[in-house]
Amino acid sequence: MRFVTVAGIRVPVRRHDCVPAPQELRSTRVEILETELDMGFREHGADCWLDLGEFGCYRLDDAGIGIAREAVSEAYATEALMGPVLLHALARHGVYVLHASASTSPQGRLYAFIATSGVGKSTIARHSEAHGWSRVADDLLPVRLAAGAIEARPHLPQPKLDAACQYPPGASVSPELAGIVQLSRGPALSLRKLDAGELMRLVIESTVASRTFTSAMLARHLAFARGVAECLSSGRLRGFALQLADRPGDVDAAVFEALRQLEAQS
Repeated sequence: MRFVTVAGIRVPVRRHDCVPAPQELRSTRVEILETELDMGFREHGADCWLDLGEFGCYRLDDAGIGIAREAVSEAYATEALMGPVLLHALARHGVYVLHASASTSPQGRLYAFIATSGVGKSTIARHSEAHGWSRVADDLLPVRLAAGAIEARPHLPQPKLDAACQYPPGASVSPELAGIVQLSRGPALSLRKLDAGELMRLVIESTVASRTFTSAMLARHLAFARGVAECLSSGRLRGFALQLADRPGDVDAAVFEALRQLEAQS
């Protein structure tokens, strides 16, 4: 047995000798190494199987990750274990990975920026550094409920960043999240507060790998989203819808204007 430690969670990885028959699996689409592929998925009580073809076959349960069939290479095994398999395993520990970037303001407030691909979540995190902010995540942000607040667990490799730009190993393991921001783009800057229902839906829709959650895991995920909404209601968390001004010729100025407005409302 070996262990993978990420986002502050130590996950056991072990051999498992049983492989489900292909006809027992239903299919969903996932992305590994920037390539989409069909992943076989089977729910069995609280456990599930993930068959990633050449990337291996895995059984996930509350004891950790079982390798039922090895990947064709060590590189493929690493990509699978650090991708959909590990994200699923983290969810079993109450850590959900949002499709989000994140930055800490000069005042020490950590914000998650959620948006669909191409809107600008990586852009706002990257450009924020020129204005005294610190990038915490580029595309993936693990979060969990803890003591009536949402804490980030940023020690997760960011696939699109090189080693020098990753979250520092010695940085805080669990900084508290001050706000969740839904990004969009339009002709002019605008900012409004999200209500609890909007924030709850945003968290549910932006959680990575939720398509492969078992029924029991989906119930826990829904409870987590309710907890996020309760943090908003209690004042421990802020929620915003932020429209970035679409300025292709001066992106940095648009980001600076948006961050200044966000901090003024927080």
